[in-house]
Amino acid sequence: MNWKTGEYNYATDQYVAAVDLLLAMKADGSIFPGSASLNALQADDQIPLGAAAMMINGSYMIPKWRTEAPAFVWDYASQPVPDGKTFSPLTYSPGGSVWWLYAKSKYPEVAGDMLGYLGSEVGQTAVQQAISGAQPSVFAKANQAAGIDPLARKAAALYEQQMRLAPSPNVRNPAIAEVDSELKPLTPDFGAVVQGLFTGQLTDPSKALTDLKDRADKELDRGIKAAQAKGAKVAREDYVFANWDPTKDFLEADYR
Repeated sequence: MNWKTGEYNYATDQYVAAVDLLLAMKADGSIFPGSASLNALQADDQIPLGAAAMMINGSYMIPKWRTEAPAFVWDYASQPVPDGKTFSPLTYSPGGSVWWLYAKSKYPEVAGDMLGYLGSEVGQTAVQQAISGAQPSVFAKANQAAGIDPLARKAAALYEQQMRLAPSPNVRNPAIAEVDSELKPLTPDFGAVVQGLFTGQLTDPSKALTDLKDRADKELDRGIKAAQAKGAKVAREDYVFANWDPTKDFLEADYR
């Protein structure tokens, strides 16, 4: 989503160029043969086996490869960027892991204390130490705690450098949750469209991505109308953040 306009990005020149690059890498042999048929665990195993030199993955791979391939020497690095181009940070949405409390819990105060602890700097530090920093914390001090794997520290630094908090329609207007509950999965979705182009089941990236954008817009509009029919005060304008700067975190004051 382009949060400045509230429009889906799927059909932009950048998306089409990214798919074209992926297909060119396949054509010149840069991509591991049979990649499309591998599941995530099988793909992960190709790196320490020496069958692949680079993959895009998260820091949760650190304890896996440390345990399963202790002699394997590897490192983390930035994702590639075009020569001479200014790096543009990647955005992520508020949230992440979601914890739920049973409405009829007999011990809501205890559960609340536990969740509050997990969300605190002290709690996050304990979590980081327990998992050797396999998932960077929002607290910088937690990422530097004793016992954190050096590669995890490097990964956390890359996250700080390259990730920015995006706007959220749900934060601005909690009634957007009613829209979310109405939305139906796109078939095929973005992943399936790219896979279809990669395997040759689809042949025209621009056409396929334009169709995806049109379907995504249509489904969002339908979901909004369905939520409105149930009394939710929502609109497509809830998805537009004219003051969004992709190079900066979108914070509470930005909503005001």
